[in-house]
Amino acid sequence: MAIWITASASINNLFLFHAFTYVEFIFLSMVFYQLADLLIWKRVILWLLLLFCVFSIVNSIFYESILEFNSNQRYVAGIMGFVLIVGYFAKLIRKAEHIYLERHPYFILAASYLLYFSGTFFLFLVSKEFMGADIAKYWSLHGVLNIFLNLSYIAVLWQGRKVLIT
Repeated sequence: MAIWITASASINNLFLFHAFTYVEFIFLSMVFYQLADLLIWKRVILWLLLLFCVFSIVNSIFYESILEFNSNQRYVAGIMGFVLIVGYFAKLIRKAEHIYLERHPYFILAASYLLYFSGTFFLFLVSKEFMGADIAKYWSLHGVLNIFLNLSYIAVLWQGRKVLIT
């Protein structure tokens, strides 16, 4: 709704993407925090979250204003997201609780984020070069990855519902 209002009033709405990045990373951190079984890993997740927030604030103040595309914030979120996902996969390997990982909702979520972050990491890393060139291809690739991530949310919710019922 806010995006529609700002777009119809010809107001720069990139500040919403900055806010979305915070919300997305906080959500992702809290999901993996709840899944963590080791106290040290929970502390690592909290430190990553704190570092991400501090970096994002410094980046917004000194490098990329909230009125321009936040590529630095996005690729730092990607790097830290990789750390969270690898930590979760290490837990899955260590515990070996699930026989059919493809049916486990958190595995689907982690694998989807891994694919999304893998694709968008390089996009956001070189976004400044793409923004001046062929912007349609840039956003098309990001759009495909984003659609895949959103479809995976449906799979996660569907599998989660099945897990809760049984």
